[in-house]
Amino acid sequence: MPDKSHLGVTGGTKTHGVGRMSKLQHVRIFNVFALGLLSYASLLSAQIITGEITGTVTDPSGAAVPGATVTATCTATNASRTATTGNSGSYVLSNLPPCLYNLSVSAQGFKTSLSGADVAVGITIKKDFALQVGEKAETVTVEAATPLVDYSPGVNTDVDTTAILDLPTEGRDFKSILGLTPGVQRSPGGGFMDVSINGQRTSTNNYMIDGVPNNDRFYGNELVGQPGLLGVPSALLGNDSIGEYTVQQLPTAENGVKGGAAINVTLKSGTNQFHGTAFYFGDYDWLNANNFFSSTRTAYHNHNYGGTLGGPIIKDRTFFFVNFEAQRNKSLAPYNVILPTQGDLQAVTNFFNCTPGNTASCPIDAGTGNPIVTNTNNLPMNSAGLALLKYYPCSDGAGGTVQCTPAAASATVQPGGFTQTVLLPDINTLPGSFIVKIDHKLNSKMSVSGRYLYADSVQSGPAFGYTIPPAAGSGLSADGFNSVVPTRVQFAGGNWIYNIAANKILDVRFSWSRFSQILAPNNKVDPLSLGIDTGPLSPADFGVPPVYASSVTYGNIGGIQGYPLSTRPTQTYDVSAHTTWIKGNHTFKFGGNYQRASTGSLRNRARTGLFSFQGANEFTAADPANNIPIPGYDVVLTQMLLGRLDRAARSFGDTTRHIYQPSLGLFFQDEWKATPRVTVSYGLRWDLNGALGETGNRGSNFFPNQGLVQLGKGITRLYDLDLHDFGPRAGLAWDIFGNGKTAFRVGYTMAYDVANFAAILAPYLYQGARAGAFTNSDLGVFSVTADGNASLGTNLSTLFEAFAPNTCYNPAVNTQSPDWVCIGPQPGSPNPTTAFQTYGANPTGTPPFNVFGTVSPLRTPRIQYYDATIQHELFPNNVLTVSYVGAHGTDMLLNRQLNLRPIGCWSDLINPATGDPYGQLTGRPMSANNPTSLNCNRPFDSVFQTGGVPTFKYINQLTNGGYSRYNSMQVTYRQRNWHGLNTIVNFTWSNCIDTNSVNRGGSSTLPIAENPYNPRSNQGPCDTDIRRNFNTGIGYDFPKWSAVGRLGDGWQIGSVATYASGRPWTALLSSGADNSGQDLSYQRPACIGKPIYQFSDPNSPTITNVPAVFAIPADGTIGTCGRNAFRGPHIVQWDFNLNKTTKITERISLQLRFEIFNLLNHPNFNTLPAGTTISQKKIDNFPNTSFSTYAQTPDVSSGNPFLSQGGPRAGQIGVKLIF
Repeated sequence: MPDKSHLGVTGGTKTHGVGRMSKLQHVRIFNVFALGLLSYASLLSAQIITGEITGTVTDPSGAAVPGATVTATCTATNASRTATTGNSGSYVLSNLPPCLYNLSVSAQGFKTSLSGADVAVGITIKKDFALQVGEKAETVTVEAATPLVDYSPGVNTDVDTTAILDLPTEGRDFKSILGLTPGVQRSPGGGFMDVSINGQRTSTNNYMIDGVPNNDRFYGNELVGQPGLLGVPSALLGNDSIGEYTVQQLPTAENGVKGGAAINVTLKSGTNQFHGTAFYFGDYDWLNANNFFSSTRTAYHNHNYGGTLGGPIIKDRTFFFVNFEAQRNKSLAPYNVILPTQGDLQAVTNFFNCTPGNTASCPIDAGTGNPIVTNTNNLPMNSAGLALLKYYPCSDGAGGTVQCTPAAASATVQPGGFTQTVLLPDINTLPGSFIVKIDHKLNSKMSVSGRYLYADSVQSGPAFGYTIPPAAGSGLSADGFNSVVPTRVQFAGGNWIYNIAANKILDVRFSWSRFSQILAPNNKVDPLSLGIDTGPLSPADFGVPPVYASSVTYGNIGGIQGYPLSTRPTQTYDVSAHTTWIKGNHTFKFGGNYQRASTGSLRNRARTGLFSFQGANEFTAADPANNIPIPGYDVVLTQMLLGRLDRAARSFGDTTRHIYQPSLGLFFQDEWKATPRVTVSYGLRWDLNGALGETGNRGSNFFPNQGLVQLGKGITRLYDLDLHDFGPRAGLAWDIFGNGKTAFRVGYTMAYDVANFAAILAPYLYQGARAGAFTNSDLGVFSVTADGNASLGTNLSTLFEAFAPNTCYNPAVNTQSPDWVCIGPQPGSPNPTTAFQTYGANPTGTPPFNVFGTVSPLRTPRIQYYDATIQHELFPNNVLTVSYVGAHGTDMLLNRQLNLRPIGCWSDLINPATGDPYGQLTGRPMSANNPTSLNCNRPFDSVFQTGGVPTFKYINQLTNGGYSRYNSMQVTYRQRNWHGLNTIVNFTWSNCIDTNSVNRGGSSTLPIAENPYNPRSNQGPCDTDIRRNFNTGIGYDFPKWSAVGRLGDGWQIGSVATYASGRPWTALLSSGADNSGQDLSYQRPACIGKPIYQFSDPNSPTITNVPAVFAIPADGTIGTCGRNAFRGPHIVQWDFNLNKTTKITERISLQLRFEIFNLLNHPNFNTLPAGTTISQKKIDNFPNTSFSTYAQTPDVSSGNPFLSQGGPRAGQIGVKLIF
């Protein structure tokens, strides 16, 4: 057997604190140490929320003027900041809040020079002054235009309120124009975890509001603005509340915990003048085009309304700003499902009525004259089956439906199911997002600021393409099988700024955020009330049991089995302080932050799913050439009405967990103005992140030499800490010609990205079910899959067998494999009038179990960024920027299987004992089920056993075996206020390669690692690898046409255009087609040729030559097709708006807006094709296959129809009062 040491097998000794300190002691020491360091150093982490003005003051001869006073005064609040030039004439105005500033420079013997600058977050403005000889009382005004050339060493992009408000934004979500930032790849359609920057994972971004964390530590997404069930944000950060947003591509030393780009939203503040807005925006279906895949217009309504108000409480001292925005969204999503028909009900009724004494209704074999099906034992329709049946709508064969009941049976309707369009509601109700911000000047040296956001929402939607809506008359509304997601978001932050001296500033901040969300079925029907006994259930787990019959339809009643899921709440406390000290030509910054994140999690997965696998059958007739087909739906309904299914599955045990993680970060950095034209920056950050813990020690880790070890019973923490997270930073900014018009910048950053909670708590892996570090089998959490083993074969009468000990699953009495899994009363059972216990009287977990673990120590993923940028002002207010930006990730999180059988353990040779092919080989070499020389046991089968059988099946281990590499050229052209024109044009040409692109996630389409002994074999394009990405945002104010009065003034247009090349996807063999021997459900095919693509007809395969591209791998081998080896279609969209602003009075204006998205109605299709799996049959019979066809547009795929990129043409009208 291959050496497994590189799989983490050598880890896991008892050196994790056994016999030393309790976990609680470690936490207390960590907290005291963290807070002590903060108190000692007056430190912390400030994420950048300010800008900077720097420059040189000279006399008429060009000599430096030391001792000059430079003052910047915010025009909105009259707040001022002063700096003094040093011996070289250089000055730095640091930590300036975003504002339009008046600048004045004065020195003895010189005239006072006046100018202005518009400061943005994260941007360094270079402003040089050449003083004229004269008296101070004399003033000279120089050009006040703010240069667009940036002299900060990083790669920063800001988008101001003008662009956010004036450009068309879908759903009034500012992220819809986030693509106007180079390096940003946003998933078409938006939605959950939708933004990748510079090739990094979507969980890596560092979201901030006013410089304090806005991160959901559970999923890794943003907190305010995160979608709920649909792609619509569950808490709106209204466009009218945003002053600007900045994307800082290279994290500075201030940034910690998250290792990606910083996306900082700066909220507006009050000023000395009252100002505000009141608005309404409406999206109506009559403005929209049909979806490409629908012949009818989708019913759709979206309403946004609200307003803002800001102003002084005490002039020049205390200011307020408030924002309120609400949203109501409802659409009817049309899609096709296969419903049973009234004819199917009639056929099933005939089956039950066909008894030995009554053959009038029996389906007859014409060759023999005998019934095909006989209810030999006069079994009645099961009351639980009837209770489930009432939820099905039955097709009348003509486009209508009736409630499925025996009384609705009709022989005039054809049996066999009917494909029918159903309409299910997507509903988003956001009563309101409320924001309040207060700024107060305590005295000339101190100021404080605070902000608070509160938002509630409820979203409801179906599992697209899978939900059969409850029938009218069932007692549930049409959205009864929807998933419903109530969400509450709260965010609070405050900061205290103390100007210790002209060259010393202390900034202390505190923030608290809370995200509370439940994903649950939209009904609370107790299964016992339906006559279905699935064991103990808490009310939280009530709901109609889902019924799956994939052999006849992908539609199901009951909704999503895995819900409810709860993260209630996810909370983060963050305290930080940082000091800025300007000394000579150096600007020192040092500080640190302490953060404690926690979540309350519930992931019971206790709802039972019921399954039928029988499908369509053919039964032997007198003439074998004329077998009599029985429609699959008839078989499924018969099973349900007998209460005899093929499978039931659920989990048992309480998964309520309270997870937490403390983090500490310390940093130092210096910006050294080496010469008036060259600034050198360098710094270092150190992070210490605690291991994920649970307040009741309900967690365990898998160690290859110990098995599962629980917290507090052998280990004091889940994994050892990484003490070596030192992140250096360095950069240089050079004013090449000394005129402030051409800058050359280079930068390097090493950042560390702490794992999101879900990567360890709820890894959601396809192989290995749902086990996580806090829900392993040794913690009282286990799944039971009750399987029946009957095969109808050629005799449907088998279903009507008399009850016997092995008829129904019941481990206490079964002497062999049971035939069925049973619900409801079972005639002939010991208790024939009560509901049969589906899982038996005392369900227990039986090995082998699927488990989860991490390597120890679990290192913090490390990302190195590097850039080289040249920026040149072509002419005033027009700047061209060309950058190379690269990133390299190491120690990235990668899930790997430790317990797969070796490759090669598969054979199609005939097993002489059975007469059938061996298939999957098991056991030792040359044994009964293994005719080869390979050891086809799992690696740990003999290491850990329970009752003589292997304890573990799939062992998922979270490792640091992943890596990534990203290279790009980014070109940006910006034009500001040039004859009424404002333009942003971006083009990113990039390449991203990694071994995996997510910390967690899984489904049948998970790009599985085919060979756990060689993770590099999983190398391929990143999931977010868009090679070419072009976008532009243009706003134009038309000149006033005085001849027509008010009608000729205030006209404006805006445009956002996007082109992005296709994303990659992975081809897989269909479920059960794994013949590698590893016992995986899926593997990749063999690639034998180059694909030929077509994207003009999404209903036809986009790969037109499937047989020439794919082949089934030889037995005992893995496929040669790479991960993400195939490409999806590009996306093209042009959004446009027309605005008319009319002055009513001097201070009050009325704005009318008409916005249209996807103006040209260009069809765009989902990133992934509908079919990513391919089977032997489909390859042989191509093109009769859905493989690589497209069935959705991106907006529908993301659960966000019309409100996101990629949908059909959609219109929006708006009215806004501005004062």
